[in-house]
Amino acid sequence: MYQLISGVTHDDQAANLFLENVYRPEKSRFLIEHGLWWYRGDSHRFVVATDKGQVVGHSAIIPTTCVLDGQQQPSAWYVDLIVDPDFRGRGLQSMLDEAVRLSGDLKFAFPARDLSARIFQKHGWRLREDCDHLTLLFSLLALPRLRQAQSLKGRLARNTARLFTPLLALYRLRLGRYAPKTAREVVDPDAETLAQVFLHWQSGDRRITTWRDAEFIQWRFLDAPYRSQLRFYLAGPTDAPTHVLISRLLDIRGVQTLRILDLFGDLEDVAGLRDILRLAVRDAKQAHAKQVVALSSVPPLTAVLRSIGFRMRRPLQFCWHTPNPALMDQFGSTGCHWTYADSDADY
Repeated sequence: MYQLISGVTHDDQAANLFLENVYRPEKSRFLIEHGLWWYRGDSHRFVVATDKGQVVGHSAIIPTTCVLDGQQQPSAWYVDLIVDPDFRGRGLQSMLDEAVRLSGDLKFAFPARDLSARIFQKHGWRLREDCDHLTLLFSLLALPRLRQAQSLKGRLARNTARLFTPLLALYRLRLGRYAPKTAREVVDPDAETLAQVFLHWQSGDRRITTWRDAEFIQWRFLDAPYRSQLRFYLAGPTDAPTHVLISRLLDIRGVQTLRILDLFGDLEDVAGLRDILRLAVRDAKQAHAKQVVALSSVPPLTAVLRSIGFRMRRPLQFCWHTPNPALMDQFGSTGCHWTYADSDADY
């Protein structure tokens, strides 16, 4: 027999032991130490436990607000769904999924793998694939298949990659010398200033995106446990900025990586997008990052990213669910703007 438990607290020992057993150390440590912040409280976690109290499944939601056709819509990100491998095939994932579907009106998620997407669809979620994960490489050895391969073929590939080092050095030199036009770093930003950029440019934008008011920005960035890893940029006139970019420099499996964590404002202004992105890339190079990564589901932004060197592309699957059929269809036919700050991959 299995029991679904909702509202699991951040200090629940059985739940935290489960996270340690199923996730890599850096992820489990983040969820255990910062789950209260990440899930925005203690009432948004679900676990499945055996009759002996052993936790064998976990999922959670992160409450948020999205904007759909200019209207604010209460919603939630569905995150951290996992079942102990020894207990799979017993309907536990369906129990967790049903708890999330019944927990609110509009939910969305980035499934981890194709298999997860198929499971989501089986439970009535819709799927779209118009968001890309894009990578700019400063070093070919940032690629896991080159860095980690132990076979003779892998070693030959690494040696071949090193032959391109001089060309990449020239490329890095050019990126590192960029002189911005209006883009600049803001050392000590305040949430209201950043939110005003979003609110000003959101009024004419009908894409689905996160409602980035001052409360959201304060929680998501300024109160983040990794605040010291973040850098904030503005572009446009001093008295009327047009763009905000927030980046995060961190180590990902031994590779120093810069994430374009968030980017909002005038997403049709190609020159402004290029200016602020090139400044962030320049600073990444100067910080000795090996790669820069970003998410994009906005065609003008994707085009700019690819033009400045984000040549590696991996499509992402995106799922959503609501019991409202009209809202379900509207969500599938309206353009979206998602970034790393919206996904559950930022730890």
